[in-house]
Amino acid sequence: MQNSNTVVAAAALQKGQFVKLDGSQEATPCTAAGEEAYGVALNSTEAGKRVVIVTEGTAQALCSDNTVKLGDEIMTDADGQVAKATKASSTYTLGKARYNGRAASSAGQVAFLEIDLSTLARSY
Repeated sequence: MQNSNTVVAAAALQKGQFVKLDGSQEATPCTAAGEEAYGVALNSTEAGKRVVIVTEGTAQALCSDNTVKLGDEIMTDADGQVAKATKASSTYTLGKARYNGRAASSAGQVAFLEIDLSTLARSY
């Protein structure tokens, strides 16, 4: 099962990017490693256009971290992409990696990683 909401994008967004909501309740990319996220953009869009955000369930998220493996807890990196979660005091765990067959094969490459957002926004 997948829950989603449609909101206006405050900035350009990529499909699969972790997003947060700004003060106007518009979607903007996550820009800090380990920050709390609202969900994952289901489509790419430009600022001022509507975007569907997956807030619970399974989503395909951008992943440039080749260390993420099946079952790993995940967080956002500074580009709104999947990174392996750390246990820092300010880190939000956003879900778990469900499938790493399409994950990046080396650092710097971007691929999609299927994630489960059922644990969205648990803070350490």
